[in-house]
Amino acid sequence: MNLLNQHTLIGYIQTDTELKTGSSGKNYLNILLNIEDHYRKKDDFVKNYQSIPMVSFGKMAEKLSERTVKGQKVLIQFKIVSQTDDREDSNWVMPQLVIQRFETLEPKERAIEREEERNENKNNEEKASENVLENDIPEELNPLNNYHAGYQLRDIDYR
Repeated sequence: MNLLNQHTLIGYIQTDTELKTGSSGKNYLNILLNIEDHYRKKDDFVKNYQSIPMVSFGKMAEKLSERTVKGQKVLIQFKIVSQTDDREDSNWVMPQLVIQRFETLEPKERAIEREEERNENKNNEEKASENVLENDIPEELNPLNNYHAGYQLRDIDYR
C-alpha cells in the first residue's frame, strides 16, 4: 500500500447514499462528508463545519451504500486523483477525492434515531415559534385583528 497519497478524515455523511450507475456501466457513489473544524477566536472556541465532496467506485461504492446512512459518523481513507479535460476549447485539471477504505464509527440505528430526534426537535421549534408569534402580541394591539374588526382611519378634513 502506498502511503504517500493516503489521507484520513472523520465526519458525518451529509447526503443520501444512493448507488448510481455511470454510462460505462460502472457503479459509483457521490457523498458529502461533513467535518467539524474547531478554532479559537479571542477567548471563544468556534465550531465550523466543512463539506467535503468525495466519490467511490465499484465494490467500495456498493459496500458504502449498503452499510451507511445519511448522518452516520464514519472514518474515511481516500486518495487525491487528478481529473483532466483535454478538449480543444478548455484545458483544466481538477482534484477528486476517491474513497479507498471506510469504517463506521456508530451503528446505523443510532444515526437514524438522531435524524428522527433532530426532525422532531425542528418541528417542535417551528410550532413553538408559530405560537409565540401568534400569542406574543396582545389582541388589541395586533394590526391584523384591528383590520379584520373593521378598523378604519379617521376622516381628516384638510380644508
